[in-house]
Amino acid sequence: MKQSRNGKNLQRVLLKLILMLQLMSTKWVMA
Repeated sequence: MKQSRNGKNLQRVLLKLILMLQLMSTKWVMA
């Protein structure tokens, strides 16, 4: 169960990182 929980946490972190990167890229395109 610990492994699955860690996997979910990693997925959440990755999603957050991807969202941040997308926002940064859009900002660069707008600038």
